[in-house]
Amino acid sequence: MTSADTRDMSMAHTMFRREFAALPALVRTVAVGDTERADVVAEHMAPWREHASSQHSTARTSQTSWTM
Repeated sequence: MTSADTRDMSMAHTMFRREFAALPALVRTVAVGDTERADVVAEHMAPWREHASSQHSTARTSQTSWTM
């Protein structure tokens, strides 16, 4: 049996942690009432949130548990 190469998974988790850590500061850059900028920030955040949510819901229903 060949062991799995987990480097790609590690890189993906590193990328997600970096992006999620940066999101609060990005949100704070939006001035009160600047709905145009708020829309841009929301559009940037949506794919990250959706992907993380789908990955975690899949992991909860999976027989295999992956932790980093």
